[in-house]
Amino acid sequence: MKKEEIYNEAVSGDEGFVPGEGYPSCDGEPCANVSDAADDATDTMTDDEPAAEDDAAKALEEAVAHWQDKFVRLQAEFDNYRKRTLKEKMELVQTGGRDVLLAMLPVRDDVQRAVDAMQKSDDLEALRAGVTLISQKFTEALRQKGVTEIEVLDREFDADLSEAVAKFAAGGKEVKKKDLGAIAMSYGYIYVAQVAMGYDQAQTLKAIREAESYPGPAIVIAYCPCLEHGIKAGMSCTQEEMKKAVECGYWHLYRYDPRRIAEGKNPFQLDSPEPDTDKLMDYLMGENRFASLKNNFPERAEELYQQEIAELKARYARYRKMADEQ
Repeated sequence: MKKEEIYNEAVSGDEGFVPGEGYPSCDGEPCANVSDAADDATDTMTDDEPAAEDDAAKALEEAVAHWQDKFVRLQAEFDNYRKRTLKEKMELVQTGGRDVLLAMLPVRDDVQRAVDAMQKSDDLEALRAGVTLISQKFTEALRQKGVTEIEVLDREFDADLSEAVAKFAAGGKEVKKKDLGAIAMSYGYIYVAQVAMGYDQAQTLKAIREAESYPGPAIVIAYCPCLEHGIKAGMSCTQEEMKKAVECGYWHLYRYDPRRIAEGKNPFQLDSPEPDTDKLMDYLMGENRFASLKNNFPERAEELYQQEIAELKARYARYRKMADEQ
């Protein structure tokens, strides 16, 4: 079929052919058979195409095999790393305090000898010198374990240097919890989302994608349990803890995308269901930061518990109203 098309084009092009007038001339002699050359090129290309496809398929198979092998090796290395770190952690828990206690025993003996000396001697200067030596010995024992004194007096406070951590008020918090998302949404041009991966992974990924694509400032507020929360089930159950927080209404899921305004849509989308406040107490008692309040101040805890239920319902009602606006 290709040869016929090329031949026909050559014939039709020869009509009225005059050497030197718009066509290549070969000094009056017929030019080389262009159609035959084209046939050869076409046949060559046709023959090469399957070979090129085979090479590409082979290269793809080799690349897939390479990355599969690399993935298997990486997975094996990670599994070994996980087992090794777990073993080290267990050994640390079992023996971590032993060395420190052994280093403190000589100091304890010195303190006991000083107490005994106080019963037998009235020489205050000798007793003072002995206690000073015990203090120096104790400081040296700590230094050998990597505990050293840092200079912070009359200096600007540095939270990183002092390794300061947040502590929760044992008597309960008197004021309402700040709604950082609502504050950010009030500006009108900031993308804001509140997520909890343990409750809805799809909503979390959607919020991150939308925030990344938003041509302006974007904030994604995530519920992230930490050690200071004192989760009784352990940090291995953080995903379940997120789920409980959303179900009881302690944490709400939503997305605020200003781009929807230009489309004539409500920019606020509420992604979490109406909370089941009957589950709130179970969630609160599962974390020591809340359970300690009930243990130490039971009457105050009950009062704050009822206030929290009212606040959770009111906050969800506000979000529901925002989502229903047209």
